[in-house]
Amino acid sequence: MKQKKNKRKFAIAFVVILLVISVVAIFLINNSNGERGYRTISVVELSGNVSVVKDGIEYAAYSGMMLQEGYEIITGGGSFVRMVLDDDKYVKLESGSKAVFEALGLLNSGKTRIKLERGSITSEIVNPLTEEEEFVINTPNAVLSVRGTFFRVDLNTGRDGELNA
Repeated sequence: MKQKKNKRKFAIAFVVILLVISVVAIFLINNSNGERGYRTISVVELSGNVSVVKDGIEYAAYSGMMLQEGYEIITGGGSFVRMVLDDDKYVKLESGSKAVFEALGLLNSGKTRIKLERGSITSEIVNPLTEEEEFVINTPNAVLSVRGTFFRVDLNTGRDGELNA
């Protein structure tokens, strides 16, 4: 009698383990199609004094550094940093600039929003964006949204002291 109960418990445990393994396998297969996952930003080139501010702490940027949403990037005089997003969007923050990655989203549904607070930024979007994607540069007085192109935004200080894009 006891032996039958043990066999039954073993069979139930075996079925439960198989179900768990099956659910995990299905989840992994569905999420490995290359369209989901977190987006990446990495520093690919820099020159001079480039800082990254995260949670109020300033770090020296370096080639290969991975960045995330909310990071502030600051370039000193005579400095620049070039970053790549998702392997097909390039952003170059030029000398004396400050920008913040405001929003990133997920792969193929990314809402890229970069806030340019001062200086100049050059962007190159190699592959046209999908309908779910957006690439926006916010400045104090302009919002630029593009689908796929090479463009530059330069903030200048006017005679009245205001920044103009």
